[in-house]
Amino acid sequence: GRQTQRPETPAQAAVDRISMHEESIYDLIPKEVTQKEKPPRYKSKFSPKIPPSYSTFGQAVGGQSKTHNVGGHFKPPAPSHKVVQPGATFGTAAKHVSDFQKYKTRKSTELPVPKKFTYTDRRKEKLNAKLEKEKIPKRGKKNFIKKNAIDAILTSTKKQATKEVRYVEKPEYGKVPGYLLEVKNDIEKEKQFIEQMLEKSKAASETEQKSRVMDEAEKEELLDALKLKWQDVNEKYQKISHIVNHDTIGKKVRKEQYEAEMDELEAAIRKLSKGTVLISDD
Repeated sequence: GRQTQRPETPAQAAVDRISMHEESIYDLIPKEVTQKEKPPRYKSKFSPKIPPSYSTFGQAVGGQSKTHNVGGHFKPPAPSHKVVQPGATFGTAAKHVSDFQKYKTRKSTELPVPKKFTYTDRRKEKLNAKLEKEKIPKRGKKNFIKKNAIDAILTSTKKQATKEVRYVEKPEYGKVPGYLLEVKNDIEKEKQFIEQMLEKSKAASETEQKSRVMDEAEKEELLDALKLKWQDVNEKYQKISHIVNHDTIGKKVRKEQYEAEMDELEAAIRKLSKGTVLISDD
């Protein structure tokens, strides 16, 4: 079927642009920054003082219904009670205490004594009439890349004062370096290893000179003699092997001696039965 190409994600597009972009000298030229024009502030054509349809934000006093602008008119008739108060909060007033003097003089026709009104909260400081906006310094057209390149070319290298090194004042002056002691120990170990190898090779050569390979005729003769000896000891052993209770020490020692002698003869026969046998002339 026909294959559909997946849409390229913004991350993949950015990676492709970075990989395809090559380094160029034109990148050093500063680019002009274009400032985006700010759109005009949105302002609704309807009056903000008009209550929305079926609004329930009305006065908490009076017998009028709290629902306003049921018809949805843009210019509804003004109600007897204002929808918006100069200042109020939801619910009852905070720390509301009834004033008894108001109830006492509510039917009096005399006006109260005028008093100077003062704010109880903290007032802010007056603004300075001569307040001016901070002037933003204009950006210069100086080419810092070119300036830095010229400064680097014209700047002469500073000669550093070379201080004479006094090796006499160093703490390791007149002492044998540590690496020489390590080299000396390694040489001593190598000498000891060579001497041990020479001694082993010398001892091996001496043993080879003193030993010789046994002839086949001599080996057959020795095997026959060992087998005859084993038969002789076996006959003596068979004569006392049926005795269960050894009433004397001599019988017990004699039986153990026959068994040990037969074991030695069997071990010697096994060694001679192997391929090559070396014997010493000593």
